[in-house]
Amino acid sequence: MSADLPDLKILNLGNNRFKGTIIRPPLVYRRELDMSFNSLTTLGGIGEYRPLEILVLYSNAIKSIAVEIMKLSTVLQSLCIRSNQLSSIPYSATNMRALKFIDINQNQMHNEHHYRERLFQVVPIRFPTW
Repeated sequence: MSADLPDLKILNLGNNRFKGTIIRPPLVYRRELDMSFNSLTTLGGIGEYRPLEILVLYSNAIKSIAVEIMKLSTVLQSLCIRSNQLSSIPYSATNMRALKFIDINQNQMHNEHHYRERLFQVVPIRFPTW
């Protein structure tokens, strides 16, 4: 798909039956990827999506955020990973320089609101208000 559609910047693959991991090989020209409402369990391979600015992964079965997401630290602006099975966020995520918005609500973190505020207290990141 990368070779056939090099100008396609936004790809919505939500509400399908994708299982396991993010699509490989990476769709290298995409700026926005939405894979919500699938059955993804891991973000393995996400580091290969170098120009990715927006990643939407609502309602999957993701248990952890791979440290390799740091490869996107200079471009990823929005990470929406609501309603998954996260129990924590890697501390290295606070070093994501381009990140402006993160939605980690409705996961399995104890006291989510307190957790995210404490983790990101020194970083100017917006959180959803709902």
